[in-house]
This record gives sequence, structure tokens and C-alpha cells, in this order.
Amino acid sequence: MMSELIILNSNGDDRTVWSKDDAEAYREAKEQFDKLKAKGWFAYKVTVKWGKEEIKEFDPNADKIVMSPPVVGG
Repeated sequence: MMSELIILNSNGDDRTVWSKDDAEAYREAKEQFDKLKAKGWFAYKVTVKWGKEEIKEFDPNADKIVMSPPVVGG
């Protein structure tokens, strides 16, 4: 099973695909997730049954994780 980390940005989005069987791709996706969460980004696990659910930690079993930057207001 392949999973996908989608990072929303000014280019539209960047995507990283990982599998629990591919240690390097898994490590890269988790590092990206952790780095962005440390900067205050939001993360949502997307499922067909439940829609989206905010998550605080990387979920290696998620089909899709979408990350969005914090909203800056004035």
C-alpha cells in the first residue's frame, strides 16, 4: 500500500509517497511532517469514511496526510 503526504504551498502542493516497506521514503515523509509541525503547520489525515481528521503526530498507516501552513492574519 502506498501512502501520500501532500504539502500545500505557493506552488500548489508538493507530494511525497511512502510505503512502510520502503524505509527511506518513510523516513523522508516523517521528517518532512515533523519539520512542518514544529513550524506550526496543520496536518489532516484524509479518509474516505470519515473525511478529514486533524492529527498531531505522523501516522504511518494513513492513506493521505495533507499539511497546510498556519493562517496569518492582521
